[in-house]
Parts: sequence; structure tokens; C-alpha cells
Amino acid sequence: LWICDTDNNRIKKLRLSGLSFVAHYGDLNISTGAPIAGAGDTGFDSPEDIVYSADHGLLFISDTDNNRIKLHRASDMRYVNQITGLSAPRGLAVNRQYLWCADSGNSRIVRIKLSDLSIEQATGSNGTGNQQLASPRQIAYDPHERVIYVADTGNSRLLKWDSHGLMNYRDKVIGLTSPIGVTHRDHILYVVTATAITARAASTLVSQATVGSSGVGNANISAGRYIMAHRNVLFLT
Repeated sequence: LWICDTDNNRIKKLRLSGLSFVAHYGDLNISTGAPIAGAGDTGFDSPEDIVYSADHGLLFISDTDNNRIKLHRASDMRYVNQITGLSAPRGLAVNRQYLWCADSGNSRIVRIKLSDLSIEQATGSNGTGNQQLASPRQIAYDPHERVIYVADTGNSRLLKWDSHGLMNYRDKVIGLTSPIGVTHRDHILYVVTATAITARAASTLVSQATVGSSGVGNANISAGRYIMAHRNVLFLT
């Protein structure tokens, strides 16, 4: 399990069994050994999201304050390449052919071809329309419906767009409180708001169940952010 340790400008690797620590990746202060922001091949500056492509053996990391997406080999975290021309990239989603990115500073979603890392489609502008965004965060890809779900944080809503072609609007859920995280598994969406996780039917976006409340207990959430589903387990930062 790889985690973006955002405020420490590094990536943390954990074993799924027991969530025990494996390694940190990122630049260090030579004098103190403390993690620092870096803009080179080994550095990160406030990384926000990370996705793994088993088809390519790669990690894609939104290196947000460096305005780029970094590609690292999953086996040893060796730097491979980077995607630039973005502004504060945040949420990511990937399949065998494409990478989708919430290009938050530009209020758009970009679809990137993995074959040559070029931007094939960019959709969105700042605003409240169905094809507009305000500070989008995490993205989830649904291979069954061939759509993406976007946590449109600044507009307090969840958007459902076509994942291919022009990424046209399909549906939305409005009136959410600071929606930031969204993930998809087995036809169910899990949406993270400020103090709760809501499960929704992916096809209709109808709420199925909600858990969580503000606090510090094991069943509480305070300013929840990104979420990932692995088998029958949810991981929340």
C-alpha cells in the first residue's frame, strides 16, 4: 500500500498485512535528515494522490505543488518520467489505456494516453455548470459504465461524466459537504465528505448507507480526504 504523506512531501509504503512500515521515498535535509520538498527526480512537493497500474508496473503520483504527475516503477520507486503542463494536479484514476487527472488549478479533467503521455482530451472550466468544476479532487473510474466520478469539491457535489470521447455530463449529486474522496468497487461508489463516508449505487447515485460522524474515535471522521477500495476493505486518509 502506497500513501501520499502530503505534508511531509514524501510517499510512504506499507505492507497490506498489518499495515507495517516498509519505506519512505522523497528528498531529505542533508543536515537533519528531515523530509523536505523537492522538484527533482526523487523529490515531491505536497503530493496528493497515487494510483498503481498493474498493467504497466507503474505508480502515477500527483506531485501537486510541482504541477506535475510523476511516474515511478512500483518495484523499487525508480523515477521513470513525468507529465507537465498541469496546475495543481490532484485526483488520479487509471486503466490499461488512459490516466485521468483532476487538473484542479485549471478547473478541468484531463485524459492522458499512456502510450505517449500526451493529453488526449481536456474538459471543464471554472464554474457551476454541468461541464464545469471548482477545485476538483479525487476521481474514480468505472469500467462497467465507462464513466468517471469527480469529487467537485468547490461546488459541493459529485459529478458523473463519460470517461471516453468528450467526457460529457451524465449525472450528479448536489448538496454535499466538502466532498473530496471518491472510489468505485463492484458497482458501488464510496464518497468521502467532511465527516462521513456514503455508499451509493454507481448506476443511479442513490445513497445506500452512510457511516461516520465528527470526532477522533475509530468510527469517526474529521476532514476525511482520499479513499481507496481493495478487495473488501476501504482505506481512508
